[in-house]
Amino acid sequence: MLKPLELRLPNGLTTIVNTVEQPSVALEETVRAYPLVRRGYAMAAAIAILGGVMPRLDHLGRSLWAAEAWVANSVLASSWHGMFYYESWLQTTPPLFLLLVRASVKLFGLSDYSLRAVPFLFSVAALILIASLARKMFLAPFAVLCIALMAVSPSAILFSKELKQYSSDVFAACMILLVLWEYLHQPDRRRYFLLLLAFTVTLPLSYTTVIFVPLALWAVGLSEPKAQLHVDQRCRIVRCGALALLVSAIAGIDYCLFIKPNTSPLLRAFWDHAFPHFAQLRVLVRFYLGNCLAMGVYFYFPAQSSTKDTLRSLVLSLPAVIQFALGITVVLLTATLIVALRRGRTYRLATLFFVLPFLTLIALNMARLYPVGSRRLTLFMLPSVIIITTASIEALWTLVLVPRLPECTARRVLVMATVLCLLSVLVLGYRAAGWDVNWTEDEDTESAFRYLRSSVQAADTIYVHASVEEAARLYFKMLRWNTAQVRYGNTGLPCCKRQREVRPQDSVVLRAYVVRGFENAMTGRTPGSVWLVYTARAEHWRYLNLNEASIIQDRLQEAGCTKQHEQYFENEVVDKYKCVSVLR
Repeated sequence: MLKPLELRLPNGLTTIVNTVEQPSVALEETVRAYPLVRRGYAMAAAIAILGGVMPRLDHLGRSLWAAEAWVANSVLASSWHGMFYYESWLQTTPPLFLLLVRASVKLFGLSDYSLRAVPFLFSVAALILIASLARKMFLAPFAVLCIALMAVSPSAILFSKELKQYSSDVFAACMILLVLWEYLHQPDRRRYFLLLLAFTVTLPLSYTTVIFVPLALWAVGLSEPKAQLHVDQRCRIVRCGALALLVSAIAGIDYCLFIKPNTSPLLRAFWDHAFPHFAQLRVLVRFYLGNCLAMGVYFYFPAQSSTKDTLRSLVLSLPAVIQFALGITVVLLTATLIVALRRGRTYRLATLFFVLPFLTLIALNMARLYPVGSRRLTLFMLPSVIIITTASIEALWTLVLVPRLPECTARRVLVMATVLCLLSVLVLGYRAAGWDVNWTEDEDTESAFRYLRSSVQAADTIYVHASVEEAARLYFKMLRWNTAQVRYGNTGLPCCKRQREVRPQDSVVLRAYVVRGFENAMTGRTPGSVWLVYTARAEHWRYLNLNEASIIQDRLQEAGCTKQHEQYFENEVVDKYKCVSVLR
């Protein structure tokens, strides 16, 4: 005999659910049937989204670092051609994202805020989309948990304030998953055209959208709809063909016009570590364990600034107690989800929303078409990872805990857990937890050039090392500072310029090469102080296998220049040398 359980939802509504046969499905249908539940969920979702917006606003206007600066400079190009095919750097940013940032700058003027407005808005829009999807997939308390996981995700917060396409990747993933869920439940013509429209918009906005194409083809061609709406085999074939044709056309245009012209062997070599090497099976397994499963760690925990994006370094940076609890939790949730797959369609779809994109990503990586091993490059998987996490927790509650708890205890636990979740999001959001600044790539170029503008005399010369050239050009424009005594170095280039720097291999010859480049840049300068601006990021000098700043400083001292002052900023240094004569 089936035993019903009375469960009081957070808004006080009582439902009678069957806890033996498909409890999650019964709860899901009952919850959606009541407007009070939907209004209560809307309030809870708004609180969770607010908690996610606060840390995304914190330090939104901080200085752009080198990789952001070249995107900003390309946006400021005089023409669309100069923006899509930036002369100095390989343009890896999708075209629609660039157009939106260009429109933002024209509308609000040039500033750190206007440049980062687009990624910030996409990050907030992703929270709204995941809230809508979670309401359709999960019970209200667990839907709130789903929003909270994205709202306080350190990686999502971090890259929502970076002038790159990573937050739009998350937005595109959320949009595709939401439209697919709608189509799977009502595969009518209107929802099919919404699916086509979603891919039409997101493919020029986010190149990673192609990873969700196999999932979409499965949904259109193979899945059985939940509603009793008959879709014959011929209609499915036509719809699959039209979707595949549309996606192929847009992806082909993206590749031919924007991706291929902005690819070079230098870029492939830079990301070589993010592709597997098939010499040994053990190495291959370790590679994917270290880089792909790490998503379950750095999506939820702040990564230490000194760690790389691998499972080993991220997990080992956590306390031993958290490591143990994390391992037990993963095993328990995985086992519960496997059991739940036979009991609810929602759990099966949640699993497919993760598994199919994940397998597609692995296939593309094994084919050396898309790198992994970096938070930013796999951030688009965040919605899928959060969905599978939420489904596992809900399955644990409905299948394991609820049948074993007294009615009043289950009700109170659910209410208290939801309230605690919302309070945690608000507290973490208010404190911001330092997730936006504690990382090795932050650079305070703006403060460095504000300092220079107030300190440099008319006869002084500013030498900008190639490591900060793009950022320097950007902030000269932003600060409206026109000075003729600026020289740019052409050695020690970061990745990835269009023209590769040919550097000597011999250490003695390499030092002479750096000195000669510096002297050539300083040719014809007027007598006066020399100001050096260069990066303090050790990662850049390791990339070059040489600290060029120290070589240039030695050359100035050999020429009789005396060091008068050194000013440190976030990962950048400004040095002042007094030179009574020219260098040559």
